[in-house]
Amino acid sequence: MANRSVSIWTYKKVDGRWRYCKPLIGRNNKIKPEPGVAYYIRWREGPKTIWQKCSSAVDATNARERREAYLNAKAHDLLPSQQPQTGRIALQMAKELPAYLEEYRLSHRPESFNLMSQTLYEFHKWCRKTTIATITGVDLLRYRQHLLDKKRKPRTAANKMLRVNQFIRAVLGLPEGNGPVTVKDAKFVELEPTVYNDDVRQLFKKQLTDWLQMWKLGIQLGPIDVFPPVTPKMQREAKLFTAALFTLACLALL
Repeated sequence: MANRSVSIWTYKKVDGRWRYCKPLIGRNNKIKPEPGVAYYIRWREGPKTIWQKCSSAVDATNARERREAYLNAKAHDLLPSQQPQTGRIALQMAKELPAYLEEYRLSHRPESFNLMSQTLYEFHKWCRKTTIATITGVDLLRYRQHLLDKKRKPRTAANKMLRVNQFIRAVLGLPEGNGPVTVKDAKFVELEPTVYNDDVRQLFKKQLTDWLQMWKLGIQLGPIDVFPPVTPKMQREAKLFTAALFTLACLALL
């Protein structure tokens, strides 16, 4: 059985020399205060002897009671640090990230894995939080804004934020829709397409029709001057390329 006793000592001058002595005990079985005396408590932890200084006789008495209670609890394995951990262990980014990416690599295409790996390591470098459970939706929204400030496209920033959210949900075992952010949080504003009125569209179609007729007439009359007649093969490729460009333009405006 471990030694759980704690004793009180005084450090005072006796016959011109400083010594450790037992304190004076009064009739009420309490320590009698002495002037010019320092009070200590002493106990043993294995082979070591521990001394702790106290401010007064009352403080020494209270410190002895606390230390004896601590030693008794430790001897019976009642300290919190000696109890089995029943709560969830805090998951760390540095430990969980490689394991998640390895599983992701084995179950996804290389292109998808490269995107996920680059995004997660970029977020881990940017975010100062190391515990996954402490990462909030605000952190992910700030990460998206950080990407926008770096001139990333809104769609790219939103997709990166959702990849980090996917990682957090998978590691913490959260059901779909219960992550730090949702798809609605990843919304972005696209530029409105340019809309032409009917008069402008008709003018474009008329001019394009005229250009197309002139080009067909040039094909019938002979080689086009804009393509130097280097070889017959080069002339044929130039004509086919020009025809494809005009066809695409017609489809875009019709």
